[in-house]
Amino acid sequence: MMVIYHCFGGSHSSVTAAAIHLGLLSRHRLPTAAELLALPYFDGRSRGEEGDLKYMGTDAYGNKVYAVGKKNLGARFETFLYNLAAVIGIPRRNILLLNTSPLVNMSMRIGGFISRRMGLTFLGRPLVVWGTRRAFPRLGLFVAENRNLWQNNRITPLKPSIKRNIIIYACFSGTHAAVVAAALHAGRLSFHHLPDWKELKELPHFDTPEGQGGLRFFALTPSGHAVYTAAVGHDGETAKRAAATFLAAWDGEPERVLWIDVSGRVSFFWRIGAFCRRYNYLGWLGRLFLRWSLARDYHVIGDIVKKTKRQERGE
Repeated sequence: MMVIYHCFGGSHSSVTAAAIHLGLLSRHRLPTAAELLALPYFDGRSRGEEGDLKYMGTDAYGNKVYAVGKKNLGARFETFLYNLAAVIGIPRRNILLLNTSPLVNMSMRIGGFISRRMGLTFLGRPLVVWGTRRAFPRLGLFVAENRNLWQNNRITPLKPSIKRNIIIYACFSGTHAAVVAAALHAGRLSFHHLPDWKELKELPHFDTPEGQGGLRFFALTPSGHAVYTAAVGHDGETAKRAAATFLAAWDGEPERVLWIDVSGRVSFFWRIGAFCRRYNYLGWLGRLFLRWSLARDYHVIGDIVKKTKRQERGE
């Protein structure tokens, strides 16, 4: 089993919880500052490493334990990784995601921001250590309360049963620009004809509620590759790294996922339109933004898809 503790930055609460899990720290004794700072990755990640699953060790039951930062993905993070695991044939019982973010106190937030985001370690680190020691009893209790989920799990790790490559088009909401790209890739839309709103609404998942995010199956390509869409908010790079390091940790084949974040190449008004479409009273405005964005960026999305199709063919 893979046990993955996750928090915003992957440097403090998730690392501490993983250390308690592995017995590197005793939950019955408050650790010293030196003991916390001696932990792998504690207050040690650089900005831009969010999404990287960091191996912390293997517990007495053979479970591999990881810590990871999810940035602002929130609930999308768990949904995304569980969906990805299901897509490649990993049984749900072989993965456990544990969210330590609710246990983070203000001292940890401020100290972590100063130390990791601003780079002022000499100011932020003492504060985040003090905050972590304050949160330690709750972190220890959290690990203990979830112990039954991994303690008796002696499942022999299985290799994924599905070996097809996966193509993921991601965007802010996963229901607009990414769907247009997926439809072009799957041949549901023409590169030479700008679709109208009615045609778009007939596409799977277009303009539907995002929910908790995750992956949504769109179609199979003629070569048998599966095309999905994903909602990643403003943190597409974090989700991309999470997918790559998750697959590398599981079976060493991160190249099986072809990840394309459409958001960075198209107008910001796609995001504004998606935001407005969440609210009934702003729906009309969101539709205007989305139609304008489509007309502006359709050729850009087409170029992205053409490049992706070449990569799919190995060119």
